[in-house]
Amino acid sequence: MYCFLSKRLQPRQIVPVALLGISLIGTHSVPERMLFAREPAAFQASVSSEGSPLGHTAAGRTPRKIARTAAPVPPSPRPRALLPVVDQPDIREEHKIIADEIFRMVPAACRGQLQSFYVRYDNPKQRGLAGKTSVIVSGNVSDAEFRALLIHEFFGHVIDLGCLEGHMDAGISNFRDGKDVIYKDDPSVSFYQISWLTDKIQRADAHSNHFVTGYASWDAFEDFAETVTYYVLQEDAFRARATKNATLAKKLQWMETHLFTKQKTVATGLSNWDGKSVPWDATKLPYEWHAKQ
Repeated sequence: MYCFLSKRLQPRQIVPVALLGISLIGTHSVPERMLFAREPAAFQASVSSEGSPLGHTAAGRTPRKIARTAAPVPPSPRPRALLPVVDQPDIREEHKIIADEIFRMVPAACRGQLQSFYVRYDNPKQRGLAGKTSVIVSGNVSDAEFRALLIHEFFGHVIDLGCLEGHMDAGISNFRDGKDVIYKDDPSVSFYQISWLTDKIQRADAHSNHFVTGYASWDAFEDFAETVTYYVLQEDAFRARATKNATLAKKLQWMETHLFTKQKTVATGLSNWDGKSVPWDATKLPYEWHAKQ
């Protein structure tokens, strides 16, 4: 199973689902927004029963009903209530179910960092946005892409910027998310430093093939989010590339040291690496999802 580590958390297992299996041009972190979560609706489970069958007819006898006790039918399992942040009337049911599955993959302490969740059906220019406490994604995509977007935005940005954190007394690093400073002992800093001098400036020795996707080279935060998504949804391709690329090997090792300490495969990547080209967007790559509610 996947397990997250942070300064604030002890290692815990994550419920398998999509984590964790998820492209984007135009996915940037945004300021936090107000919480508009609703309480989850109650669910009822139905119970079925069987009637008593008729007995066989013997010659010259009047047919009669034979008293027979039907085997008890166990009640259907009650559906799990959706997380309040997901169970909103303006979100389609299929998107609620996918989001609920993804968000439950992390420990409650990190999951609670997400205060507001929006799905837009009005053709937004950007497919995804996220900050420390909020996620906004487009609902006008396939279920597979929707799941991948959630992995990118939630695991890649909310976890990075809102859950993994350092301490003031460690000093301020060269990385900032807008006006928000990031402290030197924030676990994410050691990932950023593999390819970046600041959140926007790459190291002098950085190369395009040092990033899992083209979009990962946009800035340090997209590098983190795309690497998480690529690991979850395209792990085999990631490992194959890491055997021939020392920088990608460091990023793979960081993920398995700091974020995914215990692994259960939730997706099989269907994107074959040709040994040369770098894909542009991890959320657009095909995969097969294995995790279930």
